[in-house]
Formats: sequence, structure tokens, C-alpha cells
Amino acid sequence: MMLAQTRRNALQWREDPDAAVEIEDRLKQHGFDAAAINAEVDQLEMFDDLMQRAQHRRITLLREVSVRREFAKRAEGISEAVIEGKFLMGSKVRF
Repeated sequence: MMLAQTRRNALQWREDPDAAVEIEDRLKQHGFDAAAINAEVDQLEMFDDLMQRAQHRRITLLREVSVRREFAKRAEGISEAVIEGKFLMGSKVRF
């Protein structure tokens, strides 16, 4: 419910000059001015950027793990074929 009210206030702040004055007065009563709000927005943007970078690193690492697992699986298959004598030079074995 608070989130919905906050969204309505933000919309009114942008679209209704009278509401903007009232909202700015309420913010000032609680110690918030334009500089404080901009500082909060900057912190949120920085946090969002850090989260996006972490997500990108996570996805990259998961891809790398997948590539290495696939390589290990193929290498194990070839190793098994060599041990069992099924691998001949020049021939291709699919796994």
C-alpha cells in the first residue's frame, strides 16, 4: 500500500505543480531537500549498477563452468576410448 502511495505521489509531483509544492513542503518537514533526494538517487543508481555488474559476472562464470564441464566430458570420453583401444589415429570419435 505504501508503494502504491509513493508511486502516486511521484506521478503527482511530476504532473501537478500544486501537488509538487505540497509534496516538497512535506519532504522539507522531514529534512529532505532536492540535494538530499539527488544524493539518495545517486546511491540507488550506484547500487543498481553494482548489482548489474555482479549479475553479469555471475552469468559469465556460469558460462565458463559450462564450457569447462563440456570439455572435461569430451576429454573423459576420448580418454575412455583410448584406454579401451577404440580410438584410432586420424579417426573421429563422437561423444
